[in-house]
Amino acid sequence: LDRGIDLSRGREYTQMTQISVSEIDYSEHLTFKPETGGQDILNAMTEKQMTEAYIVDDEHLLLGKINVLTLVEDRENYMEKMEKNPVTLSSDNALTEAIEIASNFVGESIPIVEEKRLVGAITEGDLFTKVLALEDDLRNEETEYVEEAIHRLVEINYILGLEEEAKKYAVLLGYNYQSSEWYKESYRVFNKKYQNPILKIKKDEGNKII
Repeated sequence: LDRGIDLSRGREYTQMTQISVSEIDYSEHLTFKPETGGQDILNAMTEKQMTEAYIVDDEHLLLGKINVLTLVEDRENYMEKMEKNPVTLSSDNALTEAIEIASNFVGESIPIVEEKRLVGAITEGDLFTKVLALEDDLRNEETEYVEEAIHRLVEINYILGLEEEAKKYAVLLGYNYQSSEWYKESYRVFNKKYQNPILKIKKDEGNKII
């Protein structure tokens, strides 16, 4: 599954191996019993604007997968023509495994099966959404690490008496991350009396005598 996702990336790949399919939001899916009429299934699929549905027994065991084209061609004998061994995933599959399995998949959704029971369904879109969310989380973490690292340079240089060098890093931090807590901490290095304006307002309001 290429789709622009590079599984060779170190930290991101490691994180993806630790995320299981059970942690991904499943997509809505349709299930029907074998005795359901083909036209009824087709009507439900049309209403939900879905191209696939799953056939399950009374214990929710997955019997097969049916698509809208098969139903249009033959509403009466769909049980004979449905896909009886569709590609499946387990909720224990890692995100990396799910992406690899989906790489050879053609269809609307992949069923999540536990002990042959259908427990959900997932789309490629669901997988990509999780990957993008992970990338955002990692990016935010890296940004925080960078902010803190620059702040530490401010502190160290100030302690060593290299005030101009400390100011240089403080300016860098303020230019790129002015709204961050680390910039406020760096500001305190030069101005011990600095107080967060929002906290100051709250403190002043708390000291008011009514």
